[in-house]
Amino acid sequence: MSSVEKALILFEKLSTTPYEFSLGELAQAIDCTKSGTYKILAAMVKENFVQQQKNKKYSLGCSVLRLHAAYEKYALNWSICRPVLERLCGITGETCTLARWENGYAHILYRVRSPENLRIEGNIGRALPLNASAHGKLLAAYQDESSIDALIKKYPLQKLCPNTITDVQQLKAEYREIRRTGISISIEESSLGAIGIAAPVFGHDGQVCASLCCGTPAIRLTTEKRELITKNVVEYARTLSTLILNQANANQ
Repeated sequence: MSSVEKALILFEKLSTTPYEFSLGELAQAIDCTKSGTYKILAAMVKENFVQQQKNKKYSLGCSVLRLHAAYEKYALNWSICRPVLERLCGITGETCTLARWENGYAHILYRVRSPENLRIEGNIGRALPLNASAHGKLLAAYQDESSIDALIKKYPLQKLCPNTITDVQQLKAEYREIRRTGISISIEESSLGAIGIAAPVFGHDGQVCASLCCGTPAIRLTTEKRELITKNVVEYARTLSTLILNQANANQ
């Protein structure tokens, strides 16, 4: 493992509770000696990415805030996404989530839960595979095909539910249909009794940067409800795309 890889793992560790750790704990996280870990931390402290507290424990430093500020100029921040998710949830009565593609999975970033007792949870942080769920299929559909082929070769398609697609050619045909229609539908593919309908969100560069999805228990999905969800997911995905573009232009 390179020093860069070790530093990245340290960043991940320091971003978890309790947000400060001893040298020994950090050394254990990267499977390194204390002296080796100290050298990496010293370089991170020098550039203010890490700081050492009075109790000798380490935590993230103020340079991380600069990175966050630069990221939010063009990224999906909660202040922009929350009103869109809340309005969509209010219209549909269902749980609405936003996911982003990372390391071969669709990861749920934001969520507004349905007020119903029986609902789709859409837990934040959940990683969804490229062959199951509205989020997973939609975001995979807009990736480079060679990247998808490499992922499938590395991680063979798993059948999570009876409706999960495990045939590569069938999955690619599904991707083509998603790109044609701009809609991804999952009917009990990642969870039994769960249906998701998603649409692409475009970033300031015109590329798909996220997936907006409305999830509902199958028992509540009438024909009228499906049409309502589809229409509004597409509409609000476009609204969010416009907001992201406007934010990027304002930050130029």
